[in-house]
Amino acid sequence: MAGGSADYGFGRVLGEGAFATVLMARRKSDGEDLAVKVMLKSHVEREGKTRLVLAESKALQRCSACAFVVNLSRTFQDADYLFFVLEFCGGGDLLGLINGSDARVSREAGGLVPYAAAFYASEVVLGLEFLRGLNVA
Repeated sequence: MAGGSADYGFGRVLGEGAFATVLMARRKSDGEDLAVKVMLKSHVEREGKTRLVLAESKALQRCSACAFVVNLSRTFQDADYLFFVLEFCGGGDLLGLINGSDARVSREAGGLVPYAAAFYASEVVLGLEFLRGLNVA
């Protein structure tokens, strides 16, 4: 498919959710690393999540100006799958940090050291304020 999945080289799984898998991908045209959220259309439809997926796409498109919300580069589909091409955030997710994936910001007993907790909490608040200003959250 022109302009579709053939434009990317897919790698490891970055995360999995109820109806999507996020894969590491490299755009073949320029070598940029990206994250691609892949959803099986039949599963989305069977679970009644079509409106939710469309709402997510629209919300991410509206958030392109916010540094605290992951950037959606493009969306496309093929006969079986929906694809959201997203900015790759190499540091992992917040839950991973809280669970100790980075010794620089995590405490041995779990959780974040105070300066890291304040930093990440402020980023979440700024992202939520932006979303609220758009009437998304």
